[in-house]
Amino acid sequence: MSSHWNAKAIRTAEAKQTIEEWAKANGLHIEHCGDNHLKIFDINFYPSTGTFIVDGRLEKEPGKGPSDFIKFVELGAQFGSRRRSVIPFSVTHPKIA
Repeated sequence: MSSHWNAKAIRTAEAKQTIEEWAKANGLHIEHCGDNHLKIFDINFYPSTGTFIVDGRLEKEPGKGPSDFIKFVELGAQFGSRRRSVIPFSVTHPKIA
């Protein structure tokens, strides 16, 4: 395996670990949809690319990587077209506020 692929595998594993630890620390259920697909609520995160997208939307959300994904969730971004209101994450999960 080339050093490029080793580096990518390490970055992917680190991204997954960051999201998993953050979710666990904040009591959030994380769904493992595949080797490169994690899901919290209706937000899909792809560790190998760092991109994330909300169910029902065609475009990726702005930002990239675990820290941007976490900010997106914490700031109470609109979690998909099925949600009727936007409630700041810190209100529903004051532990991380």
